[in-house]
Amino acid sequence: SGLEVCKALRKKFSPLQLPIIMLTCRIAAEEAAEAINMGCNDYVRKPFTRVELVSRVRMQLAIKQERQALSRRFHELVAEQSGRGGQKQEEEPSRLQLQDKQQHHHQQQQRHKQQQQQKQQQHHHQNYQNHQGHQQQQQQKATAQRRAHAAQQQLGVPQPQSQLPQSQHGQQQQQQQQQQRK
Repeated sequence: SGLEVCKALRKKFSPLQLPIIMLTCRIAAEEAAEAINMGCNDYVRKPFTRVELVSRVRMQLAIKQERQALSRRFHELVAEQSGRGGQKQEEEPSRLQLQDKQQHHHQQQQRHKQQQQQKQQQHHHQNYQNHQGHQQQQQQKATAQRRAHAAQQQLGVPQPQSQLPQSQHGQQQQQQQQQQRK
């Protein structure tokens, strides 16, 4: 199963080394929690859109890249500090602070962009579901009307002109004209 594969991969790779996105048709919240607890980074329920999946993959890759950049920067700082003998220069912290602010701003922009995409996807999905539900209701209503009409015909119950479908309305007019001629 996907959970077993995830568990096996987590024995070799951390979530930061190898992001895992689970795609599943399971809908229970407990199953999603189980997948997250097994080590997957994200959990997407089927049916999903291409836009949603691509944005989630991009986000996981961006997180991985940010972590790698932070790790490199950390090692650079450790190397610089050990080379200086612990002495600090005034200009270096301000340059680091600027880089940190830029990275933080970039991360916020990425999160905002992903949130906007997710909202848009949810909106499109909701519209699609509403449309499907409306069509299904219309079909059920039409089927119920046809069944009721058929049952009334079998029982010989006359129907008002306005309730007859157009084709039956025309047939009834022809029958009435033929009876009047006789």
